[in-house]
Formats: sequence, C-alpha cells, structure tokens
Amino acid sequence: MTAPSDRTAPVNRPKRPTWLHRGCDWAGGFLLRHRAALLATVFGFGLVHLRWWRSGFLEFAFLLWNLFLAWLPVVFADLLAQRRRLRAGSSAGQIALAAGWLLFFPNAPYLLTDILHWRPRVGAPPWFDLLLLLHFALLGTTLGFTSLRTMRRCVAAAGGLRWTPVFTVMALGLASFGIYLGRFQRFNSWDVLTAPHRLAADIAGCVLQPWAHPHAWGFTLAMTGLLLSLWWTWTAPARELRLGRKSASPPSVRPAA
Repeated sequence: MTAPSDRTAPVNRPKRPTWLHRGCDWAGGFLLRHRAALLATVFGFGLVHLRWWRSGFLEFAFLLWNLFLAWLPVVFADLLAQRRRLRAGSSAGQIALAAGWLLFFPNAPYLLTDILHWRPRVGAPPWFDLLLLLHFALLGTTLGFTSLRTMRRCVAAAGGLRWTPVFTVMALGLASFGIYLGRFQRFNSWDVLTAPHRLAADIAGCVLQPWAHPHAWGFTLAMTGLLLSLWWTWTAPARELRLGRKSASPPSVRPAA
C-alpha cells in the first residue's frame, strides 16, 4: 500500500465575477430588456437623417442629444436595480445612482415640449416634421416611464408597496418643475455642477415666493397632471392583466375544522 500523500489536491474554487464580467452581463441584459426602445431610437435616427438628406438642413439634430439625455435615467435605474438584486456595491453607490436618476429624469418627458418647435419649414412637408417630433416625444416619455417603473420596484423592495404611489407623484412633480427650469429658464442637468448658485437662486425664488411666479407653478401643476394621466394610461394594461389573473385564480378553500 502506498502511503497517503501529505499534499492535498488543490480545490478548484469558482472565481468571483470581476467588474468587467458584471458589466458585460449587465450590458447584455440591458440591450435585451430595452430592445424595443432601442429599435425605436434607431428609427428616430433614421427619420432625422432622412430629413437632412432630403432637405440639406440639419434642423432637428437637437432631438438626438435630447434623446441621449432621455436614455440616462434608464441606465441609472437599471444599474441601481442590478446592484440591489446582486447586493453589490455600497449604500453610497446606490444613493449616487438614485440621485443621478432623479437629476436626469426630467430630460425624458422634456421631449414632450419639443413639439413647440413645430412650424412649416422648407425642405419637408409639415406632416413629416410633426410625425418626427411626435415620435421623439412619445419615445422620451416611454423611456422616462420605463425608468420610473424600475425605480418604483426598488422603492417597493426597500420600503414597501404603500410608498410607491407617493414616490410616483413626487417624482413626476419634480420632473415637471425640472422641465420648467429647462424649457423656460434654459437650465441643464449639469448646471447643478457648473452653475449651482444661479440654479439654487432660481429654485429658491420659486419656492419662497410662489405668488411671484405664477407661470412656473401653473406650468408645473399642468405638466404634473399630464404626466400622471399618461402614466395611468401607460400602466393600465399591466393593472388589467393583474386583475384578470386574480379573478381567474380559484378561491382558496379553508379546510373544515
């Protein structure tokens, strides 16, 4: 008989996934989850390019930049959901992602106000420009609602379902005020870093003296109502599906004592 060896065979332990592997996994899942919105984005790029090719004027290039900004809250919300699902990263990182989402969230429904740019122009029929603006407006709103749905799930996982309606109203109200700041005061999301004092002064003026800014609060309340009605309509099919499943499930029968 051979004596047992003093050396134990090495154990092949599975390697922990690196940040690169996690990033690749997240990117693949992101593209799969949002493939319909990505196809709509490609279609929007095609519409802008077609108008430029036919007219020779690149008048709606700003829509591409606005649409890029509208994708950012989707990215922040998706990253936050993945970190919570994998329980990876620190609480500070999750708070930073949530803050990034809130900062860029108004850029998504902001595309609704780009319809104000519609007017008869040279190089394309009016109906084409209207369809172009409507496509980007609806796509931006859809991206915003998609990110809001993801954030609602994170809020529900952290504090319970009872807080999601309050979170929805607050998020859409803040987004409406952010749209006002962007459309009429011409602020951008990055002005939080580049012009914080001017931005804070404008916000403080609206908050501390609301009677002196009727246009700001009138627009904010009207836009909040519009976004809430669009959100209720957008989520109606999912609610009806849940109600249908509940009504189709057989009632639970308690055993006799």
